[in-house]
Amino acid sequence: MADKASGSICLIVDNPLRDLDGLILVAWHLAQQGNSVYLVPIYDQGFDILALKPNIVLANYARSNNINLLNRFHNAGVSVAILDTEGSPGEDMDAFANLVAQTDIGKFAVLYCMWGEVQRKAFQRRGAVPSEIMITTGCPRYDYCSPPLRQRLSPPNTFDDYVLINTSFPIANPRFTASMKEEQKTMVDIGYDKLFTIQYGQAIDLAYRKFQEIIKCVVEQFPDVHFVLRPHPFEDSASYEKFIKLPNFEVRQEGSSIEWLNKAKVLIHFNCLTAVEATMLGIESISLEWINSPILLKQAPPLINISQKIQTQKELLQAIKDVINGKKLPLTEDMKKSRLKLITDRYRAIDGESAKRVAQAIQVALHNGRTITKKYNLRFDTKQFFRELLGNSMFHLLRYIIEGSKSDKRRIAKSILIEDVAEKLRVINEAYNQGCGVKVGYPARNNLSRKRLFSGNTLKIYREENFPGSKNS
Repeated sequence: MADKASGSICLIVDNPLRDLDGLILVAWHLAQQGNSVYLVPIYDQGFDILALKPNIVLANYARSNNINLLNRFHNAGVSVAILDTEGSPGEDMDAFANLVAQTDIGKFAVLYCMWGEVQRKAFQRRGAVPSEIMITTGCPRYDYCSPPLRQRLSPPNTFDDYVLINTSFPIANPRFTASMKEEQKTMVDIGYDKLFTIQYGQAIDLAYRKFQEIIKCVVEQFPDVHFVLRPHPFEDSASYEKFIKLPNFEVRQEGSSIEWLNKAKVLIHFNCLTAVEATMLGIESISLEWINSPILLKQAPPLINISQKIQTQKELLQAIKDVINGKKLPLTEDMKKSRLKLITDRYRAIDGESAKRVAQAIQVALHNGRTITKKYNLRFDTKQFFRELLGNSMFHLLRYIIEGSKSDKRRIAKSILIEDVAEKLRVINEAYNQGCGVKVGYPARNNLSRKRLFSGNTLKIYREENFPGSKNS
């Protein structure tokens, strides 16, 4: 069972390419305080949270499609906290707050970490969650944009100088589902209007096809320039690999977006949040505005005056030529002010302290947080019922018989590799002069609350001197 004296905390990892680095940093800060911290892959949360029975779980979001599972954790005696993986998802923050308000998460959550004041104020206006549980922390993954971690970002294993192309078409080109229709169904499940999802799907599919044509043209126009295309973590990279095979072009989906941006000459994108990350790193970004549309802009990140807005393919080619020749792209005073305001409003601050603030908020919630004894029951969750009835092995065997290898592929794609976590902890330990103070291992199985539920995929982050566990113990 969990050690109630020091505190045990589970951090749910949605997509490792996007979320893992920031959560490792949160775990590092929590482990420094003597807590037992676990990184739980998203597809194993329905098993491992109940097997570990921590004091608190930090979930990756609260929407209609996961609220029953979070409610189950609460009813099992696990406090629920939220840190959105997408805390600045679009221009209309009130619409985002409405999606959260529909879930009633505020009835039992003990903490909701806000990326910035815009999110917090929108949640207050809508009454999405109680004001007393909202803490503006910033987003931990952006701590890597600041010293001392930025200096230690591992350079990508590619050419030294490259133009980075980041795509953002997970609806039109999904990695974890079979089709765009499945993605649209998920949007409806979390609260989007059905007609909107249909119109959005048509618009994003058209933009996706145009984007590919443009990139092919650009790569062919500059045969002496190396281009790296990094698909969105939720996109299928194979569609780009078979689309274009030129000697100055490669598709890479490993590593974080910040690592790739850190060494890029310029970023080319379309409605992609990495334009903000580029701004944080002092890298200029180019947005392909002529293939945009009002319905796509409605879902796009707030990027006013963040990117160089290019209106024609001819302008795009000239901008790339200027960058290659060492010429700086124009940066007006309005753009400078807009960038500073966006970061302050939406991300609190890029000061390298967000993970620490999240860890401190969890620590407070862990020991002095909101006490809720009432159990809230929403609708019956059939899938979770069978998870707990059958246990991990039998559930996945039955699922494989019914669905084949499809579900296994999704789980594997979102698995957490212990060697990746170990390497990132080594970098963090060195950056903060802690030597090997925090390490990664496997939970001790004899401490599990419900052994047959445990997947074996969750990792434990621990301060070295107080960890007795091993994978086989």
